[in-house]
Amino acid sequence: MRCPVALNIIWDEHSGPPPTEALARSLSQFSPLVTQWHELPSTLWVEAAGQPIKGLSTAAFTARLIEHLKGHNWDACAVWGCSPYAAALLAQRLTNGQYLMIDKAHQHGALEGLPIQSLGLGASTDQSLIRLGLTHLRDLKRLPRHALESRYGKTLRKRLKLLRGELPNWDQVTSRQDTLRPLLIEDQIDQLEPLLFLAKTELEQTLKTLSAQGLACVELELQAKTQGHATLSWSLRPARPSLNGESLMDLLRLKLESEQLSAPIHSALLRIRSTEASQEQLGLFKTGKRDNRRGDEALDRVRAELGEEHVFIAQRRDRHHPKETVRWVAHEGGWPAPKMAPQKTSWVRRLLAEPRRVEGPRSGRGWSLLGERVTSIGGPYPLQHKWWRTPQIEDEYLVRVQSGRVLWLLHDHQTKTWWLIGWVA
Repeated sequence: MRCPVALNIIWDEHSGPPPTEALARSLSQFSPLVTQWHELPSTLWVEAAGQPIKGLSTAAFTARLIEHLKGHNWDACAVWGCSPYAAALLAQRLTNGQYLMIDKAHQHGALEGLPIQSLGLGASTDQSLIRLGLTHLRDLKRLPRHALESRYGKTLRKRLKLLRGELPNWDQVTSRQDTLRPLLIEDQIDQLEPLLFLAKTELEQTLKTLSAQGLACVELELQAKTQGHATLSWSLRPARPSLNGESLMDLLRLKLESEQLSAPIHSALLRIRSTEASQEQLGLFKTGKRDNRRGDEALDRVRAELGEEHVFIAQRRDRHHPKETVRWVAHEGGWPAPKMAPQKTSWVRRLLAEPRRVEGPRSGRGWSLLGERVTSIGGPYPLQHKWWRTPQIEDEYLVRVQSGRVLWLLHDHQTKTWWLIGWVA
């Protein structure tokens, strides 16, 4: 969201949660994007940047939202201009019908007077903070942030990140919509190229309508019925919601180029499923960084030509051995954004000056190494040496013992011996 307005729905907590999903759907006529977060059930965030009424100020737009909710017997107040989470907290302190803009430069000053209970950390945490003399948000500055996070855990850490501008893990409420456009076929079609021409005309008109509504195509399906009463269907899903008609038709042409009609087509239907368009699709956002659009187009072409199940992504795992730190999982959606690897303690392998022969595991008996019981085993990781002469095959193992140490072992297949060659620290 570029300009989210935080709407606080005023309701009686004893009467159950407010019907925020139903209220959000009723607000979809004002904005292409409405979201909610399960940890703040009385708050809705409404995107003001993509409002369909051009030239309307954010204040006038917010007033219309509040009047609309009042017409449904719901009272509300609103804040915008600062981070989404801060706007939600500040909106909770307003009275019925109030709305105001607080820019990010004045966000901290506005938040300082809020009670510590506003963060929703729970009664026990609130009491503990109050015993330390931290009764308001401004008091959090008195203690180092790392000390607060280490003492009160990830819940407080998450709240502090939200106050610094991180987006909540909100859910989009407005639902996808289907648009059905029948293709005008005067004579029967025995070639697929005329069918693509008719589909292109309907698609371009539909995308113009969707663009005016702040929507974009998230799935495209072409259905056709032949003279032999057979139903044909071709569908595609772009990596991200798209308003690029040429790109969508190019993908559809890839789908159809290997098809052969067994009977002429007498009727066809184009089904376009839409969802809220990002500002990039609407042409309102430019960036000088990596062009994600080209990456998404490449993934779309691979999926259109080879199938949905041929795109994988590497997923990192916390393992000691390099061969187990990555696994391949099926990837859906667009080109993945680069992520920083989480900071953690490095594991270093240390070699013994001389390998030490040890006893290997025995069937039906526990395994002990250096006088300690083995608790877990990682491996085998096969190694092959001297492949240009007589191959020598060994298995590498990482073994954790009872004290927590991780030992580094080799198992020689030919001599059936086990060697301790080092440890991981």
